[in-house]
Amino acid sequence: MTFSPIERRGWPFVIVLMTLTLIGVASLGLMPLEEMLPEGIEVPRAVLLIQPAILAVGATFLGWWAAPKVGLDAPVIGGLTDSNGWKDALAKAALPAAIVSAIVAAVLVTYAKLTIGEFPDGAAAASLPLAPRLLYGGISEEVLSRWAILSVILLGLIKLKVPATPAFWTANLLAALLFALGHFGVLFNVVENPSAFLITAVVIGNMVPGLLFGWLFASRGLEAAMLAHAGGHLIAFFILG
Repeated sequence: MTFSPIERRGWPFVIVLMTLTLIGVASLGLMPLEEMLPEGIEVPRAVLLIQPAILAVGATFLGWWAAPKVGLDAPVIGGLTDSNGWKDALAKAALPAAIVSAIVAAVLVTYAKLTIGEFPDGAAAASLPLAPRLLYGGISEEVLSRWAILSVILLGLIKLKVPATPAFWTANLLAALLFALGHFGVLFNVVENPSAFLITAVVIGNMVPGLLFGWLFASRGLEAAMLAHAGGHLIAFFILG
């Protein structure tokens, strides 16, 4: 693996990527966010979207700064905004993304089956609306976890003279771990005292897809990770009914 710097994309690219990321955040408005608040606290749903929106905007710019320094890119969006090469980039991403989608769906279905009974009143993650899974999961989480976090960690490791391949897999592993830990907020809101088994299942069930998304990001571009993330949720949704 080599991670040579590439030219940074222009402002049209940033605007499109940020808009897509904020659309993903907006899809969270379809969820009953108020029910996740502590008892007695009432906050309008729109206000609850402010923090993830700020994080999404910050991640867009952070990745825009860091990713090209280590040769990482979003070539489909870049091709669209530059009017150059988006079809080739999409074709290159399609098959690997489809394969990873199937693997991720298998992980999600296995997770759902193994954790039956771990959630109160059937309030499992599988009950989440489809739109946030596709839009927030497929777009916003990839911008946060891969575009921003993975790129920044990889840049730091390369600056420390860590060889390229170990640097990438270390960054990918850490980004996937942070991605998994980021689901703890919802977990502890839904389950007051989750078992060690459930906590382990959440970590593994998110880290394995996260590692695959990171590999797609590095090898096929950010959009491949987005497609695989959304595709995995879509397939699992129809399998689980």
